[in-house]
Amino acid sequence: MASPAPQSGDSPHRRRATTGINEVNVARGGLVDEQALYRALVENRLAGAASDVFDVEPADPNRPLLGLPNFLATPHVAGVTDGTSRRSAACAAQNLDRIAAGLEPLYRIDQ
Repeated sequence: MASPAPQSGDSPHRRRATTGINEVNVARGGLVDEQALYRALVENRLAGAASDVFDVEPADPNRPLLGLPNFLATPHVAGVTDGTSRRSAACAAQNLDRIAAGLEPLYRIDQ
């Protein structure tokens, strides 16, 4: 799931889910109703789920969801790979060179 959609709650796709379905959220923590997800996992309506994001971060280690054997949590680092780190460093170096040469940096986000 990678969507800016509002909270899904006990969504229609989850209610129709059959054995073997997994749900993965790498979008936004508030996208998924964690209580509904917990119920779906406990009731085996979902085979498993994983999330790299939570509505409040860092995630409380006492959340019931985190104690389930069919749930995997990652610490909001799903987008961090060797490739993305190298590209980010190369882009930063390129922007430093551009600024030193009196040019505008690429990919400005302050405008």
